[in-house]
Amino acid sequence: MKIKDCNCGGKSSNSAAGNCATCHEDHYDVTSTVKWQTQFDAKWGNTQAQNVACKKTCDDILNKAGLASTSKVDADKYQTALENEKHTSLIINSAVSKQAIEYINSQLKAGNPVQVGVDHALNYKGGINEGTTDHFVVIIGKGCDGGKIYYRFYDVGTRHEDKGSSTSNKLFLGSDSSLKGATAYNGQNYTVTQVRKNKKK
Repeated sequence: MKIKDCNCGGKSSNSAAGNCATCHEDHYDVTSTVKWQTQFDAKWGNTQAQNVACKKTCDDILNKAGLASTSKVDADKYQTALENEKHTSLIINSAVSKQAIEYINSQLKAGNPVQVGVDHALNYKGGINEGTTDHFVVIIGKGCDGGKIYYRFYDVGTRHEDKGSSTSNKLFLGSDSSLKGATAYNGQNYTVTQVRKNKKK
């Protein structure tokens, strides 16, 4: 699912480092086979159930793309960041994050979306999940903006497709291998805290 022509402002090239002449990496887009959907669907139950159905919805997106639901087992995920004990700051594990980025790249190259957990507010609801992850989204592409690499994502946490599937939903790659960006539907800032490994059905 590699994009053959770079649309980032630079000319494409066939260098060993990657097709994009601007960021020197390959770009990917799996949106032709992976469709957005909202967590606010009656199939998940009442409004209360829908409000916490982001993981189920992301799993459903993967299922429809031919993948199994992701596992919360530690061996099946990359824990890229954790809030500190007092939940006053977020600590990025750069070594693990770098491995996770390589994994995301490999999956996008194979045509697969990747489910990731994000932190959008410190100590959200008392620190749910592992005490850090507040929400789940699905990465569906890679590109660059002026040479700055980003990963595009579907946000299931809105009823509005134009916001949930917006091309402005981008997680930018930092020098510490972190992924951070804002969601189009409410402008909230996300930091990736988990990258879930894919499994075939």
